[in-house]
Amino acid sequence: MVPRRGRLGTVCARGASPAWLSGPSTSPLGVSLSARFEVREVFRISARRKVVVAGVILEGIVRSGQIINFKLQDGLFCSAKIVSVEYIDRVSSRESLVGLLCDEQDPQEAALYAELCPPGTVVGVNDAAAA
Repeated sequence: MVPRRGRLGTVCARGASPAWLSGPSTSPLGVSLSARFEVREVFRISARRKVVVAGVILEGIVRSGQIINFKLQDGLFCSAKIVSVEYIDRVSSRESLVGLLCDEQDPQEAALYAELCPPGTVVGVNDAAAA
């Protein structure tokens, strides 16, 4: 069981006053990324019909309404829209993670994302308009 410790509107990698990223994108996705996110775990909250992508923000800003891009293979991606950003406290590992909650479209979706993103995978997060 993963207790939820508060709802967030925006979570930043660099504290309360983050600097916006500048310059051209070096992303293989071909869009300007708002954040890079390291996935630690993907799981499902069946009672809320949510998929949770838990991890740490490496760079940039993550907020509701943005899109997580999952790489399927070279040049092919699938995406999920973030509906909520929440802190996740892991008592057993003494690690606080950021949970990116997405609406579940299919009960197998969390398993697919977990397969695409084993722990340590870095995914891009960008604004929906740029997707």
